[in-house]
Amino acid sequence: MKRKRFAAFLMAAMLLLCAGSAQAVGNKLLGNIKYGVPVPYENRVYGYSLDVYSRFDMFGDAVIAEHLAQLDEKQNEDDDYIYDVRIWRSPDSKYMFDVQVKTPTCETFAQEIENAPRYAELMKDHYTPEEQFKQLHDGILRDTPAGQMLEMAMSFVAIADDGRTVPTTAVYYDFYANGYEYIFMMTALNDNAYDAAQKLLDSMMQTVSIWQVGL
Repeated sequence: MKRKRFAAFLMAAMLLLCAGSAQAVGNKLLGNIKYGVPVPYENRVYGYSLDVYSRFDMFGDAVIAEHLAQLDEKQNEDDDYIYDVRIWRSPDSKYMFDVQVKTPTCETFAQEIENAPRYAELMKDHYTPEEQFKQLHDGILRDTPAGQMLEMAMSFVAIADDGRTVPTTAVYYDFYANGYEYIFMMTALNDNAYDAAQKLLDSMMQTVSIWQVGL
């Protein structure tokens, strides 16, 4: 089932975070007293750009490569394949922001939207009862400069290597282009953090651009 590798990525990325009110105005961010001013990030290989708060630290290529290699070891033929990921961590280690570029889960974006209300059902085999996975809404279409994206949100309990349990909320915007599925996700170490995480993510997503690549 194609969502398996996404679930594995999310849990693995949370271990990175465990180891260690924004506002949009037009298409520009205001500075955030805690997280800094917006700084442009551009990925020319996969054709996207957006502004990320300056105090969010980006993980280096070596960490990302190791992270993806660990996922590759568990890769099955039917799993969705993650081509690239970029990960940032907030200075207080409360939030993690990441961008994934992966094989599309569905044949079309319309099918992704149609399946949104069934997300918890589709993911049920990828989480244990102890992880308490919960879908927070049925999917919301959000306007961005790149077009409408599908917002999904979930809560679960991340289990660290040392056995600690961490209540977690994840919100992401989903978009299909260039034959890829783009996922822009904000993850928060706070069980009641949906509103704050969604606003923080949306403020950055109001600066997003996606263009044609590989054609």
